[in-house]
Amino acid sequence: DSANESYELWEGLYQANKTSSEAARALASSLILLGQRMLATSPSRPADTGFHVQRAKTILETLEADQEIAEADIVALSQCDHLLGLSERAKGNLSDAINLQIAAVDRLLDVKIANTETPRHQLYSLASYYGELADTLAESGNREDSAIANAEAVKLLVDLVDLAPSNTAYHFELARRFSTEAALLRDAGKGKEARAEQLKGIEILRDILKVHPKRFDIQLEFALALADMTDLYSEAKLAQEAIDTAAVQVDSGQ
Repeated sequence: DSANESYELWEGLYQANKTSSEAARALASSLILLGQRMLATSPSRPADTGFHVQRAKTILETLEADQEIAEADIVALSQCDHLLGLSERAKGNLSDAINLQIAAVDRLLDVKIANTETPRHQLYSLASYYGELADTLAESGNREDSAIANAEAVKLLVDLVDLAPSNTAYHFELARRFSTEAALLRDAGKGKEARAEQLKGIEILRDILKVHPKRFDIQLEFALALADMTDLYSEAKLAQEAIDTAAVQVDSGQ
């Protein structure tokens, strides 16, 4: 509701100042924020996200066509492609989602290459874009390219964790990437390697929960990681390990 109210206010200012590039940027930013919130709160309605984010992208592309594009606008365009990719994935359009997510990565890579000192928040966005691309590629059955994209995300996140070891978001996303790597290895029949990667993610999430014991998103990710670990142990006929892990999963979910 707050994001929608913000959008409506900026829409009014933009309509009164259509020649202002700053008003256009502000409206685009509010549309992106609204799209983010819609995707987070209404994942079953991805078309709503797509509608608002596509309008933001159109506004920013107009600035680009008028040669008024700035670095921040390119970063915003990459965010648009990323969100549109997530929206298309939610609708089941995996090919379109992959193309948009690749575009998001490419735009942000261009910005990174142009910067001698890339801000941490941009590096985190790039890692997140690589990670979501990896997940979409895996969902489409392209596990080889998924592994490449996921490895790029891991490299960026490891560097970010070294730079800011207390940043929960970096650790959380790294744990998710280890889980994706575990899933890819499991599909390739490499159970032992998959278990090693899954354990890395579980340990990270366990450490985060010591600091944020009531964070629902972390609790959920931890429970899901434990469930995958239980399956990996079961497939390897490690019965006691599977039972012990399942017990921890039950305890964590209560």
